[in-house]
Amino acid sequence: MNQSFEQSLSIEQIIVAFVALSVISFFIRKWIRKRRLFREGQLPHDPNKIPTIEERVRGNRSWASGEIQSKGLNMVIILWLAAAVWFLTFGVSFVNSLSNQSAPLGQKIALGILSLGGLIFVYFAIRFTARHLRYGKSWCLLDGKAGILGKQISGKIRTEKEIETSSDFQILLQCIETYSSGSGKNRTTHTSVKFQATCSVPSAGISSKAGIPFSMLLPPFPPETGYQLARGSINWQLKIDAPVNGVDYSAMFIVPVFKLE
Repeated sequence: MNQSFEQSLSIEQIIVAFVALSVISFFIRKWIRKRRLFREGQLPHDPNKIPTIEERVRGNRSWASGEIQSKGLNMVIILWLAAAVWFLTFGVSFVNSLSNQSAPLGQKIALGILSLGGLIFVYFAIRFTARHLRYGKSWCLLDGKAGILGKQISGKIRTEKEIETSSDFQILLQCIETYSSGSGKNRTTHTSVKFQATCSVPSAGISSKAGIPFSMLLPPFPPETGYQLARGSINWQLKIDAPVNGVDYSAMFIVPVFKLE
C-alpha cells in the first residue's frame, strides 16, 4: 500500500505510455502545422492542378472576405499587456525591494531603472490608442484578393473616418522573413527584408473613406506568403502613412502574395 505510483508501474507500461504520448504529440504538432499552412494559403501539392486564389485564401477569414483589417487594435492590446506585464514583473519587485532593508542598494537601483523602462511601452501604447480612437479601423481591399508574383498588386485602402492631410499618402510593401537562431538564453529572433516597394498617392481629390488607390509591380523572385523552404515565417506587410496635425495616420496590413506557377 505504501508503494509509490511510479513503482507500481511496470517497465512495459512506462514504455507504452511514452510511445503513446509521443505519437499523440506528433499528430498534434502535425495538425497545428497543417492548420497554420492552410491559413497562410499553403495547400497540399497537386501536380495536376494549380490552386486558384480563392482556394488559397479560403483558410484565412480576413483574406477570403476581401477586406483585410489593419493590425491597429491588436497593437493597442499587445502594448498595454506588455506594459502591464513589465510593471508587474519589475515594478512590483522594485517596490518590494524598497521595503526590504537587506536588499543591496545596487539591486534597488537596477530594479528602479528596469521599472522606468516600462514607460516606453506606455508611451507607444498611448500613441497607438490615440491613433485608433482618432481614425478608427482601416481596411485593405486587394484586387483579386491577393497579389501575384510577377504582376501588379493593386487595390485600395479604406478608412472608417476621413483622413485630412495636405501631403501624399506613402505606401510601403515589404516581404519580411522572421526566423530564430540559437537556443535557450542564446536564442535570438532575426528579421530579413526580402523585397520592398513604395509608392506615393496624392491626397488631392481622394476620400479615404471611399478608398485610397495603390498599385505596385511585384517581381517574380521574392518568396510567397508562408513559403515552406524559408528559415522562418514569410509575411507580406502593406503599410500606409500620412502626416496629420496631432497624431499621424498609420495602418499596417498582412496581405497575401502568391506564386501561381
